[in-house]
Amino acid sequence: FSQRRVEPFAGVHLSMDAEGYFVGPSFMVGTDYLLPGKLSISGYLHSFWDRRYTNFPDGSVNKEQYQSYILAFLFQGHLSRSIEKGVYIAGGAALQWTIDDYIIHNVSGSDRRTMRVAAMRVGYKFPVKHHAVAVELNAVGPHIEVNEVSNNRSVEILTQLSLGSRFIF
Repeated sequence: FSQRRVEPFAGVHLSMDAEGYFVGPSFMVGTDYLLPGKLSISGYLHSFWDRRYTNFPDGSVNKEQYQSYILAFLFQGHLSRSIEKGVYIAGGAALQWTIDDYIIHNVSGSDRRTMRVAAMRVGYKFPVKHHAVAVELNAVGPHIEVNEVSNNRSVEILTQLSLGSRFIF
């Protein structure tokens, strides 16, 4: 286990969007590349999607479908004595693509965004036979949104927050 340089992984998380409106399962695949010492480089693809339907007594309907895809690259430091077990923290950069298709009170629309954001991860890794499991918190953000009509700016501190685990092969 400790002699390997490349550690592919797959994970399942509970994720939410910036407003906490969409909450649900998400999936992550990627790999960690171990550097000398207690450092590694991590790259991953994280996908999250959710749907919401609301019918109102007046016959109007809200129907929303949200999708988020994150491609991230992180530098990860292992804070424990060994890289096989213990606490780690990571930071880096990510690209996030979001799609929010909606019908609100029978008016439809679509918001599509591509954002360059910071990516952060903190977790605990422990060995399981010849593999490992990591329990972690992932966050991406912040993002500054500029309204093209009013020129107002709004800040999303976190564009996505995820809590879950990764199985490291």
